[in-house]
Amino acid sequence: MQSGLLPVRVLELNFLDWFQNLPSPEFQEDLKQALLEYDEHPFQKGFAYHVGPRVNFEIAYIDQGQIQLFENYNQLLWCLSYALLVLFEEGYKKPLLSGTFTGRIDLEHPEVKKALKTFKFGMTLFKSYNKELFYHIPNPEKVAESDKDYVDKANGVFTAGMTFTLLHEFAHDFYGHEKVKSSDEDSKQFEFDADAYALQSISSTFPIETGQTFKLGVIASLCSFIFIDKQMQGSREHPEEDKRIDFGIEKLALSDEDDIWGIASLGYWLWSFHFKVDFTLSKECETFKDLYLEFKSNVGVYKNYL
Repeated sequence: MQSGLLPVRVLELNFLDWFQNLPSPEFQEDLKQALLEYDEHPFQKGFAYHVGPRVNFEIAYIDQGQIQLFENYNQLLWCLSYALLVLFEEGYKKPLLSGTFTGRIDLEHPEVKKALKTFKFGMTLFKSYNKELFYHIPNPEKVAESDKDYVDKANGVFTAGMTFTLLHEFAHDFYGHEKVKSSDEDSKQFEFDADAYALQSISSTFPIETGQTFKLGVIASLCSFIFIDKQMQGSREHPEEDKRIDFGIEKLALSDEDDIWGIASLGYWLWSFHFKVDFTLSKECETFKDLYLEFKSNVGVYKNYL
């Protein structure tokens, strides 16, 4: 089924399948219980998949018994997933291991240039819409042989990220968050509660072969939010975006050397690139976790000066 207009449409059934067949007994029991509540649960009416230009950029939410999904966000998340994977491997890790990393990503590296172009096109979806752009960059629908390895990996990370998003929205409905009158602080806590539910559910995949892909999907999804707001201050009802990344990465229980610390760091580097804030990538950090903590320190300094 291809109900959309952008290349990411070919992955629509993938993330619905991963979500509905998540190997978590607890989640499956919750899903079964929710489905028994006639006309009260979004899965009674399924999903609405919105395509084409929109006045306001949306990610996902529940409305009148349906989970509302937006192809524009989905395409943006795919572009970000691709860019994070390529930039980490080609722009940072490989040069670091070879001893050629200078502290700056080589923006003239062919794969880096392609990744940044893909990222930039993804970011246009916040404010504009030109579907033709996305068929002239690496994409999941028309795959050039030279791009296949990273496209395949990005497909998995994107699908895992959307699974996390669906679990987050499911949690809001399952906990009844939308049915209670809440203060702004309560609403912010609801976001963390929904993230915690999604993370606990998705952790059922960590011991299996696709576990690393699911972890990367969580980080890609959470990193996508920092591009909404240059200040990373959240909103009246949503917590600061970087705090959600901190919360998520802590729940992943990573080793200090795990690549995911580095990929999350590249999320902040891309934020600095997009908003023209001068952040560098250290070549002195002993672990990828150290790199992440250094970026977090820089983000903290930046936010304190706002």
